[in-house]
Amino acid sequence: MSKKPINHGIGLFDQASFVLFDFETTGLKPPKDKPLQLAYLLLNSNFQVLKAKNFYFQVQEEVPLAATKIHGLTKAKLLSLGAKPLACYLDEIQFDFSVKSILPVAHNASFDALFLKNFFLRNFSQKLFCTMKYYTNIIKLPGQYNDFKWPKVAETMQYLHIDEKQALITCKDLFLSDSIGYHDARFDIVCILKMIQEDALLRERIKLQQVEL
Repeated sequence: MSKKPINHGIGLFDQASFVLFDFETTGLKPPKDKPLQLAYLLLNSNFQVLKAKNFYFQVQEEVPLAATKIHGLTKAKLLSLGAKPLACYLDEIQFDFSVKSILPVAHNASFDALFLKNFFLRNFSQKLFCTMKYYTNIIKLPGQYNDFKWPKVAETMQYLHIDEKQALITCKDLFLSDSIGYHDARFDIVCILKMIQEDALLRERIKLQQVEL
């Protein structure tokens, strides 16, 4: 697990108002499928990064090949990355996501919320902000049955003209790691951060939802 406080231009007593988060998992259906990695950024009310955290979780069985092909994680790779039993991190994660009036933000938030509820916050009922659903009717990618396709992170970045290579550099700086690739929970949440920094209307919508909590 890695975590890094970011202190430039941030007040000593700043509280987290937003948490950008993403999971890498063994599959799509918890509790049968398990979380392998959870990364999140805690932001203040001005969308400045307060902390960057990353956790790897041990698993009892081998990771399905279909999942490994996406994120590159295997049982052995997790151990080499310092993975620990989920219980070792449970209190810390529960604390961070239970801060009063904090708004969780994710790309495909309904999917990530399933793992959050099944493994970390059983009674979690808080509203989330989904950047994927927000951009669906803005980007308007052709989909089936006359509906618009849900945009992937990469498609959203392309629409906003955000350089993925620059996002990766930012990601490596925030998490103090040179081993981060494009299919990594840490990279996805930094992409969400870049979307927020680039899009004033997105910032406005997120703030509006946070105020309503």
